[in-house]
Amino acid sequence: MIDLCPRCRIQAPHKPGRSQCPRCGGPLSVIDNAAGSAGPAPVPGQPPRVGHTRPANAPRMYRSPHVRWVARRPPETFPPPRPAHRQGPALIPRYGYLPTWGLHDRPVTGAQDAAADARRGGLDATLHVTAIALVVTAVVHLLRYVLLVINRTTPIPTWLDIASVVLVWAAGLTAVVFFATATVSVVGWLRGARAAAYRRHDRLDPRPRWQLTVFAAIPLVNLAGAPVLVRELIAQRDDIDQRRAHLVSGRTAIAWTIVNLAAVAALVTRFIAGRSDSLQTGADGLWLTIVSAALSAAFVRWVLPRLIRVFDDTPYIDAPTRRWVQVAQQ
Repeated sequence: MIDLCPRCRIQAPHKPGRSQCPRCGGPLSVIDNAAGSAGPAPVPGQPPRVGHTRPANAPRMYRSPHVRWVARRPPETFPPPRPAHRQGPALIPRYGYLPTWGLHDRPVTGAQDAAADARRGGLDATLHVTAIALVVTAVVHLLRYVLLVINRTTPIPTWLDIASVVLVWAAGLTAVVFFATATVSVVGWLRGARAAAYRRHDRLDPRPRWQLTVFAAIPLVNLAGAPVLVRELIAQRDDIDQRRAHLVSGRTAIAWTIVNLAAVAALVTRFIAGRSDSLQTGADGLWLTIVSAALSAAFVRWVLPRLIRVFDDTPYIDAPTRRWVQVAQQ
């Protein structure tokens, strides 16, 4: 059984309930392939149509041969409807700081520059005095080491031994005090430099003060924390030479790691020497202390000031390496 349209002569396998042609809308005829007879298909619930036969010379409704049946999507496969918009008041945006937009006319005051210069001068003086204290500590420990070497062959007087021990302890405590003072000064400078850098972009420093203190002041923690803080500072200072700043920062981090390794080795050796009666271990501890103090003095005197000078207030101007000058023709 097939369904045949007398108008447009299309046919398809018979489907119960289909009475109209999907192309032209005309009535379909059900044809039995075995009998070869055609007749109008009875439509249940509708009266039979009379007088709607198509003449032989009547024009076709669809002349184009490209007309085809279109498959429509089943209703059960339709996507679910979108959820309705949220009813009620909209969420209020919240900021960690007061947002400001637009240009700001900020007058330049000489008081701020004078205060910044004073802080910079105090930091330089602190680093210079700390370097001197570390050099004195290294010299005193070197004298103590020389006395121990001499004492292996020739006994030294008792008063000289006691005096050298007192000098070693006094110089060591003085160096520790000055080094702690320099650490506080550098942490204060780093906090101020980060605040000024973020203020240039109308922002606040995202890290709290306690986190800056822990990352920059706690020994061994600042091996990884201090480079992170400096790298964030470089990212905010778009007015300096970024390449030079990263280069100096990387070298400073390497030097700081070497200084910490030498200090840890000296402390461990001195601790072992204090719990043992070995003169050689004590001499090794003195020698490592001399090396650690010398490296710390070099770091405080030369390496750290170079990093600080990178973030001065002088803007960086990328000047061309070659300048073309127009010369008048002779």
